[in-house]
Amino acid sequence: MKILCLGDSITAGIGGTVGKSYPDIMYIKLKKKGIKTEVINNGRPGDSTKDFFNYLATTINTIDNLNELIPWFKPLVCYDLVIIMLGTNDCRSDNWVDSEDSIKYLEKIIDFVYQWVNEKKHILISTIIPLSDPMPPKIVGGAHKWKQNRIEKELNPAIKDLARKKKISFFDMYKPFKKEITSGKELYDGIHPYNKGYKFMGNQMAEYIIKRFTE
Repeated sequence: MKILCLGDSITAGIGGTVGKSYPDIMYIKLKKKGIKTEVINNGRPGDSTKDFFNYLATTINTIDNLNELIPWFKPLVCYDLVIIMLGTNDCRSDNWVDSEDSIKYLEKIIDFVYQWVNEKKHILISTIIPLSDPMPPKIVGGAHKWKQNRIEKELNPAIKDLARKKKISFFDMYKPFKKEITSGKELYDGIHPYNKGYKFMGNQMAEYIIKRFTE
């Protein structure tokens, strides 16, 4: 099972130790279940939905010899699952992307990803995890302002609606993460999980994949 994870620094695993990102944990759990799996982590720290789409559209569409420059990009390979978890950086004051525009860029990313899967259901979009509330004094990016309500009230509901519109798979990481990882101490800067949070995310995603795609 070939899985490609697209996202920002939370997908990359910033805040955890090397090898403890949610894609790493997901891979370990799937392997323990006897599922032969290849997981490719393309988390790009700092990217908004706009940044990530521009990366796909500009870099991948215009640069030659992509197989050498971007090892995970294999245009002749069909992924069994592409996971998209993006939007946190859209809620940062210096990287501001309007919620409606966030969804437009996510839709463009989904349309771009169609070339890598056989069926729409093999694209999975997830809600983004909550921030600490209140945010701690020390946060990534210095004095940037972050909007918790925007994640809960605007972006995540719109992500769910987008999944329905595009007829792709949907997973809600926000609600179980908020319920299980309740303390701001589990987010080292109010944004990125420690290992415990990434372990929870990886296990949740693996369980969903097992139920949705292998049973």
